[in-house]
Amino acid sequence: MIRRRDKTGATRRGFIKEMAVGVSAIAAASPVATLGVSSASALQTKGGAAGSTASEAEILNDLKSLKADLQVLKDKNEIRNLLSRYDFRLDLERSEEWYELWDEDAVINSGTPEEQVLVKGKAAIRTYYGELQKEYAPSSQHLQLTELIKVDGDKATALNYQLIFGSKDGVNGIEEMGVRRWTFVKKNGKWLIKSADLANMADKDGCLKLMPANW
Repeated sequence: MIRRRDKTGATRRGFIKEMAVGVSAIAAASPVATLGVSSASALQTKGGAAGSTASEAEILNDLKSLKADLQVLKDKNEIRNLLSRYDFRLDLERSEEWYELWDEDAVINSGTPEEQVLVKGKAAIRTYYGELQKEYAPSSQHLQLTELIKVDGDKATALNYQLIFGSKDGVNGIEEMGVRRWTFVKKNGKWLIKSADLANMADKDGCLKLMPANW
């Protein structure tokens, strides 16, 4: 049997093909598609409830929120590394690299209630710690422990215990125990120390003052 060419069918098939090409082009241009999420899976039921779907705007909002959360985690990790560098560089007398960790307008507030030490500016910090290193390094060992960190954009605050071990006349021991509050600022993508406050554990009131409310 000889089949007659169905011009109508051919036209219909051509139309369907053009529609498929058009849908693919739209999907490729979709922000969801650029994230590697197919339109079918991206618009699947949100929360698993039958019959309800998430709009593309909702999905993008969720992704934006997730990106912000990941940035906070990244910032916290960088700040922890900054505090570790503070310890290592100070104790190993890598002075120039240690000074790089501070902001130009940084402030240090430490000491005891009877003898407070306030050092303002990176240049003054360089002079102050330069004298201290002559006395304590390389026998000192700083440890920043049990840190709490809060990040707010390009600013951050941290609270932790600080222990300083030392060796004098062949005897090792703890030289200082305290609570330290830090503030940080991010400049050109790099976290720097903005301030460092220290209260000795013997000064309970001082330690409490360093701890922000609801921490």
